[in-house]
Amino acid sequence: MLLLTRLALAALLTLAAGVDTGAQEQKPVRRFSLPALVTTAVFAPDGATITVWDPGGWSSWDAASGNRRGREPVIGKGCERRSALPRSADGRVVAVQCRDRLFFFDAATGRTLGERAVPDNQTAAMYTAAANGSVAAVVRAGATNTVTVGAIASGPSSDLQVDGEVEDLSLSSSGHRLSIGTIKGVEVRESAGGKSLRTFEGRASHALSSDGRLLAITSDRGAQIFDVETGTRLAEAEGRASSLRFSPDGKRLVGWTNQRVIAWDAATGAQQLVLKSDEFVDASISPDGTRLVTVSLDRRGDATTSVLAVWRLP
Repeated sequence: MLLLTRLALAALLTLAAGVDTGAQEQKPVRRFSLPALVTTAVFAPDGATITVWDPGGWSSWDAASGNRRGREPVIGKGCERRSALPRSADGRVVAVQCRDRLFFFDAATGRTLGERAVPDNQTAAMYTAAANGSVAAVVRAGATNTVTVGAIASGPSSDLQVDGEVEDLSLSSSGHRLSIGTIKGVEVRESAGGKSLRTFEGRASHALSSDGRLLAITSDRGAQIFDVETGTRLAEAEGRASSLRFSPDGKRLVGWTNQRVIAWDAATGAQQLVLKSDEFVDASISPDGTRLVTVSLDRRGDATTSVLAVWRLP
């Protein structure tokens, strides 16, 4: 069984060096498989632990050895296996809807941040939340041109009307800035009051840095990185990606499709790592910016295994 698992992992994860970009070829520091459908994997604040989320809850894993440290089936307990997982792209907060309540958890630690009522028994289709637990923004199914913004733990909320269907959504870590992606591009607003700060033309898929100062938007060639304050394009990162995410310190950018993950220097757009696989679902950079964790799926018949790999960034 161990030999079969190693062969499956070896076949699943292959690495390709970037072309004329300085990307370095290397092997993963650690890789291990989980018999679950992992939706999110992020480094804990200490950088030594990876917190892994699946539809039943979260587990913590040692990044160096791949050994499991603990398991908390918080979602299964709270929802009695009748839950819906709305979508979030920034990977800082995980939410689960249980009937008419939306529960928020810190993705890196599993800490409960609070809960909000979902009015009229509507389903939350998409959300984003501040990592400090102060603000949440939710798009409900059937009202996809409206973003409801308010405190995570109950309290008043307000509806922001958007010109177009919301396809992507992100908040800064402090919750003071909200970015909204539609077919017309990305609009950055103040979360309190909804004042528009700047609109960037392009695609809807994007990433907002933790401090809210940088915005990366997917493009035909890869991704474009902008200064939110001035609107200036700072760099262009080459290599196609459908999802983007900044490192916690904003110095690196990672993007991925089903078959490829790319890590870039956010200041220059230079490729630093290019990975290939059959089915990537998530990627995150460690707090110190030195490592990358990827999640891919290995489907064999009726069984699906999630494969986690830790890579060292140059």
